[in-house]
Amino acid sequence: MRPEVVSCEEQESSTPPTPSVTEVLSSPSHSPSPIAYPKDSAVAVHITALRVPAVVRNGSSTGALLDCEYALGAREQRRLASETGLVVKWFLVGSGPAPVYQWIPGQRPQDFGALRGRVDLAFKVTGSDERGAHRALRIPTPTTDLSGEYKCSVSTFEDEDFMVKRMLVFGEYIHRVPFPLPE
Repeated sequence: MRPEVVSCEEQESSTPPTPSVTEVLSSPSHSPSPIAYPKDSAVAVHITALRVPAVVRNGSSTGALLDCEYALGAREQRRLASETGLVVKWFLVGSGPAPVYQWIPGQRPQDFGALRGRVDLAFKVTGSDERGAHRALRIPTPTTDLSGEYKCSVSTFEDEDFMVKRMLVFGEYIHRVPFPLPE
């Protein structure tokens, strides 16, 4: 039996609003994660999918879910998570060189900078083992200042991989006319 994994479908700007986290978690599309490479593979880590919603409404009560799915090489699969040096980092490109989120298996996830206090640090990817539990970011109430390119970086002692995708958080523009109107 394959474990259930959070699946975030990437949205195009012409599609309906962002699905709720509950809808994403109950999505029928499943894939095992982390995935192991064949025994003769020299790759230690490889990002297999980066799911970032293309468009999210400002203040959306459904939130935004950014998922960085990765596969570990055969050697890393045989080791304990603490022995691989596995680290998952998210960056908001343009907000500085420091990560906005970091997770090391066996430790609590940490939020920094633009995302400090704005990420659900208790969120875990459904059905994932200890090497992928906190790979995804859940932003409960996204705001326009969180628009930008998100980079996920996954590293081990032997290898590193990263991917980048853009998320636009949009708001409605309200033009206010002063009353009474000037003559």
